[in-house]
Amino acid sequence: MAKIMSRLLFSVFGLMVLLSFCLNVCESLDCSVVYIESLVPCGPFVAGSDNKPTRGCCSGAQAWESYSVDDVCRCYKESPGRLLFKLNPKQMNALRIECGLSDHFANIVTCLFS
Repeated sequence: MAKIMSRLLFSVFGLMVLLSFCLNVCESLDCSVVYIESLVPCGPFVAGSDNKPTRGCCSGAQAWESYSVDDVCRCYKESPGRLLFKLNPKQMNALRIECGLSDHFANIVTCLFS
């Protein structure tokens, strides 16, 4: 009986360790599903050649809000070439204001430039 209890406790402990590891690692999305490219229509605005973002740009930026700050930040930093333009912090903050985006987008911008 003691042997069975010992095995059971060991199994429960092992599951707890696995679950703890998974909570830290498994929460991150695979970058192939984080659609960084949704910001492509914002290229002219972010580059400073357009004074206002287009509707398509605002829709794309809003799509970023459906992902966690960590996922967007990590996925962009791992592959910045997924966008054909460099992000500009001033224009990214202006994008948030012009498109009426939430503080969540502001947090993404903060992370991208930290």
